[in-house]
Amino acid sequence: LHDAMHDALFVLDGAGVVVHVNDEFGALLGYGPEGLPYHRPLPWWPDPDTDPDGLAAVRETNKQVTEGAPGRWLVRLRHRDGHRIWVDWSTAAVGEGADRQVVGIGRDVTAAQRAAARDRLLAETGWLLIHSGELAERLNALAAAIAQHFNGLVVLERAALDGSLEPVASADPVTGHPTTAQRAAPDAAERDDPRTLIIPMVLAEQSLGRLTVVGAP
Repeated sequence: LHDAMHDALFVLDGAGVVVHVNDEFGALLGYGPEGLPYHRPLPWWPDPDTDPDGLAAVRETNKQVTEGAPGRWLVRLRHRDGHRIWVDWSTAAVGEGADRQVVGIGRDVTAAQRAAARDRLLAETGWLLIHSGELAERLNALAAAIAQHFNGLVVLERAALDGSLEPVASADPVTGHPTTAQRAAPDAAERDDPRTLIIPMVLAEQSLGRLTVVGAP
């Protein structure tokens, strides 16, 4: 019956070890029955270096699930190939004492989460574009919003008429805002500052250069 399900299924023993998954679980996260048992830290947990907040949330959820707390849990996980995926889990405890196990059923809700995040980003971007204040501050806030949405380093650059690009704002989702992005070699103090972002010189695509000349977005 569980192999015929369209939802992913897993079973935890009392020690928090994944002792059973169905085929749909393997399709969802890339880790199937052939790899059982799965011990903590589970291989589909977020990477501690690139997604520390996601990992902290998953650890807390796992603690409650292992203790047998029933409920629904929305968590961001990592597929075997490295891409991130949002999963909505429902869990319940079965049995008592040493024989207690936890059964969970989950499904991929990544598309819905991305749509909601996109709407939030568009709303925040619109507010930043019309908000009064220094342009540099608004651009840095815009870079920070985008960095959180895509969970990656974001650099905003201004295109000159000759096709060169000048960095004007930057943000990182983990460390926050780097200091003003630079092309030139930094001095010793700036080199020691981990927030300093040094960008190699690049030229814009010709199509971007043409848009710059006519003032198109």
